Amino acid sequence: MPTTKRGKASVSGIAGSFDVILYPVAQSMRFSHKIDLKVVQDNQGDDAAWKWNNEQIEGDWMMKLLGDTNAHAKAGGAFLAPGAVITVSGADLTFLNTTWNYMGDGTIDLKNDDVGDIAFKVRRYVDNTQNTAFSTAPS
Repeated sequence: MPTTKRGKASVSGIAGSFDVILYPVAQSMRFSHKIDLKVVQDNQGDDAAWKWNNEQIEGDWMMKLLGDTNAHAKAGGAFLAPGAVITVSGADLTFLNTTWNYMGDGTIDLKNDDVGDIAFKVRRYVDNTQNTAFSTAPS
C-alpha cells in the first residue's frame, strides 16, 4: 500500500494514502496504561496473591488530514481496517517507536475550507513478543 510522507508523520494500512501531522503533545495524544489484574484469595477470602497479565498501552491519537487542496484532504479521510498495524519511528517519546494496532472507535471530521481531523484508538502490548504476535499477519 502506498505511503505518502510529508510533515512530521505518515499513516499506512488503508487502501490509498493520506498525509497527516502527528502532534505528540498532551492535547493531541492521550495514553493509558492497562493491566488485567487477577486477585487470588485464600480460604478466609483475604487477598493472597495478585497476577498481572496483558500489560498494554492504549492511546487516543488525533491527527490532521493534509492535502494540496481541501478536496485531496477529504479524499484521504478513510477509516483504518480493523487491527491495522501502524509503525511509528523517530518519535521523541521513545515508547511510541514501535508497532501499534488500530482498535476502532475512529472518527473523521471534515470541514469546509479547513483542514480535516481524524482520530482513532491504538494499542500496543508492553511485552515485545506479545506485541509482535498481534502486529504480524500469520503466514
